Amino acid sequence: MRIKRLLVGAIGTALVVVTPLALSTTAQAQDAPRDRASEVSEAPAARSTDLASDATTGITVSTVNARSAQAYTSRLAVARQALGIYKYKTSIRISGQVQAHDSANPSCDVEWCHVGQTSVKLYRRIGGTSSYQLVSNRATDSSSHFVFSTPSLGTAAYKVVWSGVGSVPAASSGKTIKGSRHPHTRVYSSRGRVYMQGNIDPGWGGKRVIIQRKASKSGSFRVWSYARTNRYGGFKLRLPAPSTGYWYYRAVVPATAPRWAVTVTGVWRTYQR
Repeated sequence: MRIKRLLVGAIGTALVVVTPLALSTTAQAQDAPRDRASEVSEAPAARSTDLASDATTGITVSTVNARSAQAYTSRLAVARQALGIYKYKTSIRISGQVQAHDSANPSCDVEWCHVGQTSVKLYRRIGGTSSYQLVSNRATDSSSHFVFSTPSLGTAAYKVVWSGVGSVPAASSGKTIKGSRHPHTRVYSSRGRVYMQGNIDPGWGGKRVIIQRKASKSGSFRVWSYARTNRYGGFKLRLPAPSTGYWYYRAVVPATAPRWAVTVTGVWRTYQR
């Protein structure tokens, strides 16, 4: 098969590079996960006798047999996530590109090349569970770029898998993305008083929400009070204001490992006119 060289060009003074920012890969040939009952097991560990590690990039590539006329290696280059923690049911965007080396092609022997239009699969293993579930099967564009969008269901391990084509071996890239409960908080005033209202989603009925306060914008938050949710996860409490200056408030829902990271809301301030 033919693989095409990645293009690097300059537009004005800005350098445009096709390769995504962060790289994570399994470059040796290995079987892609089977779709039996929409589950996939972890890929088997590569044998050290068959691999050479690139200490600079952390990429592991197959060694080339000197008697072989042609050898391919492959990887999945996946972009960094925009957020460190995603609230429940907010969208996670996972994007990247399928790339390969061709030892018989001078243009693709040193630089990574794309493999043309193909398809990749996204799997997810939610924290506390033991198996991966198929999330989506997506076709790439003509330059092997792919984009997945999926709602956060809490902290989970995600894996993008490419099954290979022709002589180019399969590749996969995995990463754990943290997820938290969604607080659905709002702060509003009514009859001269300020209230915080929220609904912790999911599974936080009859539990405490930590309310923190600080006296200055540059100060440190400290526990000020607690609000207990109703059976549906809802809560409401009044936020007092100082006679002069400002008070700053936020709500915190503790982490419950392994699925849920700590939830921290935005910050609101109260004051008297």
